Amino acid sequence: MRFPDEYAHWQTSDPGFAPPDGESQRVFYHRVLHAIEPLVAAHRGGRIACVAHGGVLDCVRRFAGRLSLDAPRDYALLNTSINVVDYADDASEATIVSWADVSHLDAPGADNNFRKVPEPGR
Repeated sequence: MRFPDEYAHWQTSDPGFAPPDGESQRVFYHRVLHAIEPLVAAHRGGRIACVAHGGVLDCVRRFAGRLSLDAPRDYALLNTSINVVDYADDASEATIVSWADVSHLDAPGADNNFRKVPEPGR
């Protein structure tokens, strides 16, 4: 293993740990929240669609659920899920409306009847 000490520290889930040339979970969390603030301010009372990876979703969920960064995750972070979060106009607080909704994956897609394999001879 190339960085055994860093790996061991990372395994402790210490939110202040930063790998070499990286950022800590704490710094990342605040970076995510500060990136959301101007979006909320620019669309007061509106709706915003945000496509993000699990790290960003984890920060949003922790903020809205008032969970500390070192608290174990007790919620799902699912690929392609829809997560709905209501923010106060100043982004100072948020409320989970729905989380980890994947019901849209059960519906047939608009391309279900399209040919997926070329016809022989084409």
